[in-house]
Amino acid sequence: MQPNVVFIILNWNGKDFLETCLGSVFAQEYGNFEVVLADNASTDGSADRAKECFPRTDLVRLPENLGYSKGNNAGIRYALEKYQADYVLLLNNDIELKGVKWLAEMVAAAESDPLAGVLGCRLLYPDGTLQSLGRAITPYGFPPAEPPAAPDERAKPWKVDAVIGAVFLIRRALLDRIGLLDEGFSPFAAEDIDYCARAGMAGYSVKVVPGAEAIHYSSRTIKRLPSFYARVAAKKGEIRFRMLNLPVSQLLKFAVFEVYQFAAHIFERKDKTRSFSPGNIGVREAWRENAAWYYQAYIQNLRALRDILTKRFSRGKRLW
Repeated sequence: MQPNVVFIILNWNGKDFLETCLGSVFAQEYGNFEVVLADNASTDGSADRAKECFPRTDLVRLPENLGYSKGNNAGIRYALEKYQADYVLLLNNDIELKGVKWLAEMVAAAESDPLAGVLGCRLLYPDGTLQSLGRAITPYGFPPAEPPAAPDERAKPWKVDAVIGAVFLIRRALLDRIGLLDEGFSPFAAEDIDYCARAGMAGYSVKVVPGAEAIHYSSRTIKRLPSFYARVAAKKGEIRFRMLNLPVSQLLKFAVFEVYQFAAHIFERKDKTRSFSPGNIGVREAWRENAAWYYQAYIQNLRALRDILTKRFSRGKRLW
């Protein structure tokens, strides 16, 4: 019998693209899957429309917009309890799966390697150009992963440090071992990279399946949020990830890098025809605009320092 896969599609006011996503999911020629739509208190009627158009959708209405990690965790708990899932597949509501064999290929890749804990796919922009084939984890960011050197190996599932959470297939055994997404990353940003790092610490690998393709209409939900809010959330997640996972030597490198980045943001000229000199109003404007979101991100992490240190020690990380 085919393994049972439960899609968890997190939705917030996705009326412009949710039907495309669900249409590609329900078109899959795979005999054992369920679809849970975890709705983050949408107000645009998208959840009701989805249920009307796709009656098989199991609609779970969340009481408020819980963000990415908390919303997905609510969906995962529901899926594990109701469906006894062998795999859960987190899917952004702005994803379109390409081809009716997509799910079968993802599951085949997972079943071929019992230690593959998290799997992603080839993500494309709407124009067909490559968005992601996995990520590397470095002290300075999460750049694209390097593909295998041998051409014949590039067509097979291959190991990466992380895959992004737009498409995120998780083995049930890994969930039982390390638990759910870290809700300290709320509202969003870097919780997917963190989960991949935790999978690696638990002895599981992270793989990308290049033969399975999906179009990602790229952060449509986030783009509707205020710019300042989104920048703070992204920076907060980046900092939290490093505080939880990097060895001390890399943390020091990151600290130096951050000082440089912070100074660059502060003294960046918005009007390139003007120079900043002592007393110039432009400097003060730059401080207010560019320092504020850095400040907020660091303050939020300092407030969560006890939680971060507790989790860091539980992962075997030390401060020396």
